[in-house]
Amino acid sequence: MSKTQPPVMLDARTTLEVEPGGIKLIEASAGTGKTYTIANLYLRHIFAGRSPAEILVVTFTNAATEELRGRIRARIYDALQLLRQPGSCDDEFLSLLLAQWQDLDSEAQLQQCKQLQLALRSMDEAAIFTIHGFCQRALSDHALSSGQPFEATLLEDDLALWDEALKDWWRTHSYTLGSVDWHLFQSCLVDLPKFLEAQRGLQAGYQPTILPTVDEELSTLYQAWKGLDDALQDLAGAWQIQKAEIFEILQSSPALSRKKTLPYHKHNLSNSFNQWDDYFGSDQRLVIPGSLHYLGSDTLLAESTKTGRGTDPNLETGFFASVQQLFDRISHIKGRFKVRAQVDANHFARQRVRVIKQENRSIAYQDQLSLLLEALQAVDAPALAEKLRERYPVAMIDEFQDTDAIQFGIFRQLYFTADAISLTLIGDPKQAIYSFRGGDIFTYIKARQEPGVDHYSLLTNWRSEPGLVNAVNSIFSHRPAAFIYEDSINFAKARAAPEKQASPLLVDESAVTPMTIWQIPQSHEQKNQSSEMAYALINEAIADEIAYLIEGGSQNSIRIGARPLRSGDIAILVRTAREGNKLRAILARKGVRAITIGRDRVFDSDEASGLYDLLLAINHCTDRKLLRAGLASQLLNLDYRQ
Repeated sequence: MSKTQPPVMLDARTTLEVEPGGIKLIEASAGTGKTYTIANLYLRHIFAGRSPAEILVVTFTNAATEELRGRIRARIYDALQLLRQPGSCDDEFLSLLLAQWQDLDSEAQLQQCKQLQLALRSMDEAAIFTIHGFCQRALSDHALSSGQPFEATLLEDDLALWDEALKDWWRTHSYTLGSVDWHLFQSCLVDLPKFLEAQRGLQAGYQPTILPTVDEELSTLYQAWKGLDDALQDLAGAWQIQKAEIFEILQSSPALSRKKTLPYHKHNLSNSFNQWDDYFGSDQRLVIPGSLHYLGSDTLLAESTKTGRGTDPNLETGFFASVQQLFDRISHIKGRFKVRAQVDANHFARQRVRVIKQENRSIAYQDQLSLLLEALQAVDAPALAEKLRERYPVAMIDEFQDTDAIQFGIFRQLYFTADAISLTLIGDPKQAIYSFRGGDIFTYIKARQEPGVDHYSLLTNWRSEPGLVNAVNSIFSHRPAAFIYEDSINFAKARAAPEKQASPLLVDESAVTPMTIWQIPQSHEQKNQSSEMAYALINEAIADEIAYLIEGGSQNSIRIGARPLRSGDIAILVRTAREGNKLRAILARKGVRAITIGRDRVFDSDEASGLYDLLLAINHCTDRKLLRAGLASQLLNLDYRQ
């Protein structure tokens, strides 16, 4: 299929008639029936002679695998019952399947019923995995081909190994530094906790790339830092000559802002000036104070008032311009040093952690993916890939928009260059922007642009109210290119299900508009609200609206269709966990109980801390100090009198 052609709409008839082999990319939206389509395609493969053990279905959570298994099992059962007892059916796909089956001769009909019956009995062998489960199975079943130990301990978390390796790197590269080199090291990497935090994002990635690319070694950058000494000496000489004039300019310039947080404020200027004077008079000029950048012309311009900015030429020339030129060199060296240090530390820790795991015969969850990809890219990879394809000639990848480069690399190595296979990638490209879910928009674009990929789309929204579907279509159709990468991710209007039973939100028997957009009012001075005030207004408005809806539901004046609205019908999407916690606190003040769902670790919660204190007190029941700590736990919620 040519890439210039629009995707083919995958309705029930097309699903039944499409060629099951090859590589397909099915683009869906929320509520358009991704799981339903997967189950129908699964049926097609069963009728084509495949067993459940040969059809690999991959999704991204354990809950999703169980749901898929149940939905597929139910689909096979429904199809078998319909073929055994033909009759009318509300399901369009099954109705078409029945009509197709009835056109077969009796022997072929019997054969297809046997295939369904056998598949139903074999569902316990169905290859429905999370991506990590699939990789673990592939590595353990083909240990020799993948170069892995037959028995390996699976680590739930290898964070401690990474931290220890990174601490070793920090000790090795910092403890022997002189004051000048340490200043550069510390000003770029700050301290060990912040350094470890900065490395977190690099640990999960497979061969991560940090931009900009830095070719210089750390030793070269240390020398470049020392090379600033001559320029700093010249600047110190200029300071000694011009410092009275510099003070006068900073003190009297009408352009500069005099905020209390700035060194130009009348109560701060003398102290800041004395600090600069002490620095320029010292012999440690390469130990540069952070406040020195306030003397750069760019900073002086940025810290001027709106009306005065650019009106004082004294702030843009002479000594201040020289400071700015020097700080441009300083920023350049620091930027490259920071990148190089992060790259070196990540490489060192990655190798160290890998050696430790090999010695201990252990792997972490994320290792399963990278190790399988490495095995599929090795010299003897074709043999492993052929074995996996023989076992799983059919593969369907659910929620493909959440796939990252490692995961796509695995399936690309397995299926994209092979014959007599079937690979179906199904997902919502509009959700590929959510990096917090692991999505990688560029991986999705790359997959979409691969040659030999046939494009299909699911456009009928079976979940949402028709009015809401139309409202979303209207918003995203307002401009020609709804998304940045319009060549790869376009917006196709969804269609409301033609026979969906409407269940609108009713307030006093009147249907509420499906989508409402609130506008934040301006301040009393007719200016835009500060971000802090805007968030406060939004949270209060949301909490008030929810309290109103719940109260109306309890009085049966607000309903969804025929039933009263309940608190469980309401969901709130926020950008960060912090925003969610703030909103939950406001709801609590209004008597509305709410829970937040995020990616926080259970063991980092207040409840876990309270449970730990309580269990510790029980285990050491004679220790009165631990007993008091356990009784004070938030888990028990006792006051001081109790």
